[in-house]
Amino acid sequence: MHETTTIRLSKPIEHDGQTLTEITVRPAILGDMLMADFVEGEQTKQAAIYSSIAGVSLPAFRQLAPADYAKIVTAADALAGNGSAAAPEAPGVMPQV
Repeated sequence: MHETTTIRLSKPIEHDGQTLTEITVRPAILGDMLMADFVEGEQTKQAAIYSSIAGVSLPAFRQLAPADYAKIVTAADALAGNGSAAAPEAPGVMPQV
């Protein structure tokens, strides 16, 4: 079964002509990590990886509030086994199976 986590955004963002109020992240694959090779800057490389995991373009992802970005990072890392098991239980984060 493919596990995902949905994050409710504190501030909506625009992506492909749609207003997003939540973002669903999935476990990372190698292709997500390779997205970092297309951008410069350590922070931008990290954001490129997480935007790929979330299926949101990097320009749209840049609209995120810092607190929402932190929730996405925590949830994605937990799905990858790199975070606390309790991380998806944070407010605004809804684990899904």
